[in-house]
Amino acid sequence: MRLFLDANVLFTAAHNPHGRSSALFDLARSGVCWLSTSPHGAEEARRNIRVKFPEASGRLETLQTLLQVEPEATPDGVAWALAQGVPEKDAPI
Repeated sequence: MRLFLDANVLFTAAHNPHGRSSALFDLARSGVCWLSTSPHGAEEARRNIRVKFPEASGRLETLQTLLQVEPEATPDGVAWALAQGVPEKDAPI
């Protein structure tokens, strides 16, 4: 199973190592699933961790080694997401 994680899940897993978001990374380590994100999601998580929980920056970097970073959405992909009702800030992801 492949799971696509947004910045909120990455951020939460980094600053709360005993939470449910972090458990997804445990599942990935054991081969139950594969995790991916977008460059936008990875950067947003990094930026928010640096501001709100800088002590968790190292953990976030470690967790991100378990992620496949997918290419950014094409303009057509963003347009499609918007047409489906995805909020504008989330459409590139």
